[in-house]
Amino acid sequence: WITVQPVEGPFVVNLGDHGHFLSNGRFKNADHQAVVNS
Repeated sequence: WITVQPVEGPFVVNLGDHGHFLSNGRFKNADHQAVVNS
């Protein structure tokens, strides 16, 4: 994992699980991790 700096204003969509489902498992979804500091 790498640390990234937040950028104000972008819209991010993670389609990993949806793409995996639509392709009947042909396309694998990547592992991802999000950490929120509050």
